[in-house]
Amino acid sequence: MDDIMNIAYRAKSNFIHRKVAKRDILIPVADNVANFNGFIELNETAMFLWERLQNPCTGNKLCESIVEEYDVTPEKAAEDVRALLTSYLDRKMIEEA
Repeated sequence: MDDIMNIAYRAKSNFIHRKVAKRDILIPVADNVANFNGFIELNETAMFLWERLQNPCTGNKLCESIVEEYDVTPEKAAEDVRALLTSYLDRKMIEEA
């Protein structure tokens, strides 16, 4: 299997983003409703990455974006992005582009 960081992913279209009381919420729709307990709340960084995943993007590109936007080392960005992509893949929130 290719390294997760070199594969381009994109967000699946079966999630609706809403801002509720200054919180970023993803609401699953269609066949995805049963996999979640109502909604997913994203922190600032997760929302930042979710926005980038609206178009095909590799994990490496996501890391570059994180390093440019936030005060974080490339190593920490890679660790966090890898964990996030793994979680999103496990939850079927993203797909290979």
